[in-house]
Amino acid sequence: MTIQEADNLIVSPTLTWMGKPYDVLMARILLLAIGWQETQFRTRFQDGGGPARSFWQFEFGHSAKGDAAGYAFCKSKSAAPFRKMANNLHMVVTDPKVVKAQLGAGNDRLACIMARWLLYQDPHPLPSLVSKTQDKEGWDYYVRNWGPGKPRPKDWFGENGSFNLAIKQIMIK
Repeated sequence: MTIQEADNLIVSPTLTWMGKPYDVLMARILLLAIGWQETQFRTRFQDGGGPARSFWQFEFGHSAKGDAAGYAFCKSKSAAPFRKMANNLHMVVTDPKVVKAQLGAGNDRLACIMARWLLYQDPHPLPSLVSKTQDKEGWDYYVRNWGPGKPRPKDWFGENGSFNLAIKQIMIK
């Protein structure tokens, strides 16, 4: 799936449905950049048969970082409003095993809601659209919240990096 398709089919419709305060430009940019960074929107299963699911690669351990966000989404108080949104779409989100199966089966809307929660629960403000260091701030947001096991900054920064591709997609609309 291209970044444009991911935006048109998953990110923008989901955030539009979620409304304010969740639907903001920088959240759209970060969700696209992180999805591109993690999987380039090609697979919902971790390479090598690992435990992560969805384009955003959620795992199901027992912490609140990205390396276990699937479990935390089902159990943490901060995710309660996001679970309610998922429930409104008739999704079962209280059992981590069920959520993991839904993500692996292609429930991209649920994955997007979970990814938006992970950004929303960060106490730091989203990077500014007018900052000269917004790509670095976006990278810091990604690393802090997803906790990638093998961070690849060379794939995030630059003309064809994940962050710049996401900026181009959102700002061309």
